[in-house]
Amino acid sequence: MKLNKIFSRVFGSNFQENIKNQSMYGKFCDDLYHLERSDLERDFEDFLLAFFNIIQPYKNEIPTFELIIKLLNDSYTSESYPFNNEWLQITKPSKIDEIVDKEEKGFELLNEVLKFQIAELHRIKKNPPSPDDIMYGFRSETGNKWSNLHQIYNLRCGIRCMGDNSMDTNKVSWHYIALAFELGRIYE
Repeated sequence: MKLNKIFSRVFGSNFQENIKNQSMYGKFCDDLYHLERSDLERDFEDFLLAFFNIIQPYKNEIPTFELIIKLLNDSYTSESYPFNNEWLQITKPSKIDEIVDKEEKGFELLNEVLKFQIAELHRIKKNPPSPDDIMYGFRSETGNKWSNLHQIYNLRCGIRCMGDNSMDTNKVSWHYIALAFELGRIYE
């Protein structure tokens, strides 16, 4: 009983749930680090188009860490959504503070982030950066910063950014994945 009071003070009143979530988050990070599929390397734009395509049926579901890993893994082999030329009109990303504040609109926000990044990657293909630019970061033709042009590095850096900035990383949501992709684009 005394131990429960100590844990409650340290971890909060829902310490058992927090510990469970931290364990799930740890497994999610481990799974993410092992997700890279060298046998199925896929262009980042095509990967995002496939991810965009396969998440649509899950719009009204609350995602789990396991579901997100499954969807990311399936994005290596799933059919891509056809590129929409209208997305090229999107030249500015959602502002990070707006993303943080829009948790209740997580799925729509994830779609916005994906469309922006897909459009940017489509433009980048036409005028690819030099290897040095890729290594050290660069600005796209629309003036947006890019630090990670690989799907898994992008997500790893986004999640690391959230942890480095004390953002809640223990509860997965569509909002969380949108934030991870967007922060991963700019975080080194």
